[in-house]
Amino acid sequence: MKIGYARTILDFGGNTIEREVMLERQRVGIARAKAEGKYKGRNPTACNQAAEVRKLVAAGVTKVEIARRLTMHRASVYRILGASGGSPAAYGCQKGQVR
Repeated sequence: MKIGYARTILDFGGNTIEREVMLERQRVGIARAKAEGKYKGRNPTACNQAAEVRKLVAAGVTKVEIARRLTMHRASVYRILGASGGSPAAYGCQKGQVR
């Protein structure tokens, strides 16, 4: 075995361990922030605009145009419209997430 090859393996192994340590510290930090109520995640914009999406569809606006007007992805419009029963939970919003 050549020295350069062995050194490459050791360097790679060290970086892997360093990465695992960094990810573990990140998990601990996120858990602490959640416990303190500081980590809430991203605001669910599509959930907030479901009523507006349905109103625009009823007015005859195309789905692509609805997505443009409301600055959301076209798939979000289809997800909202395809939800059974029209409840926020049906298209991916968690309870209490609609703000």
